[in-house]
Amino acid sequence: ALINYRSLMAGQYANGGDMAAAKAHLDAAERLLSEARSWKSWSRHGSGFMGQVERARASLFATQGKFRKAEKLYRSAIVHLTRDAEKKNNPYSKVLIESTRGNLAWVLASKGRLVEAEVEARKALINTLGYVGRYSQDTAHMIDRLAKVLLSQGRFAEAETLARATLDIYNKVGMKDDSLQLNKARRTLARTLIYQQRWDDALNEYEAVRLNLIDNPDTFENYFAADLDWALALLRA
Repeated sequence: ALINYRSLMAGQYANGGDMAAAKAHLDAAERLLSEARSWKSWSRHGSGFMGQVERARASLFATQGKFRKAEKLYRSAIVHLTRDAEKKNNPYSKVLIESTRGNLAWVLASKGRLVEAEVEARKALINTLGYVGRYSQDTAHMIDRLAKVLLSQGRFAEAETLARATLDIYNKVGMKDDSLQLNKARRTLARTLIYQQRWDDALNEYEAVRLNLIDNPDTFENYFAADLDWALALLRA
């Protein structure tokens, strides 16, 4: 449905830092949501529509640092998406719930509520494993979320193990070396190494990111070039 597409694009642009495009897609999704209440399909799909739009709104708030609003919307989105999944009974609907839960975990971690964040991140990972198995991009994404929470808690060795598991899955499912997700996961691994003061190992991971994106300079500049942890590793090494 167009509502779902607009909501998805709003979230992706928000995560990428293009707030103008994110807001444009969110506005379009909200207009469609208002119209959808009169559609015949509302009784079956209304909960899903509401969950998707709330998830997109939460992404914008989270990117802007408005974590209290983002948390409330992510929790509401999980309720609506769960109702929708009960009607449809397909893996994608269930994975979307867990992806939203993973986003909630990130927001909780950003607010310093690290124990709650770990609970949500572990639940998202365990449920996703049950729905799609180990070797799935969705599972890798959930492992990466949990790794970042553990990193925030100072559990660097555990976070490293999870970061390596994330990369292993991405490699086994055939994700391209220049993909944004894979290189973000490699950066997570680099940060676990930095916090263990393994400067050369961390630099090897950052160098791999640079080489992976040598033909995609815009992505490198937007997401990796100004990484302060990378600068720290260079100084210490």
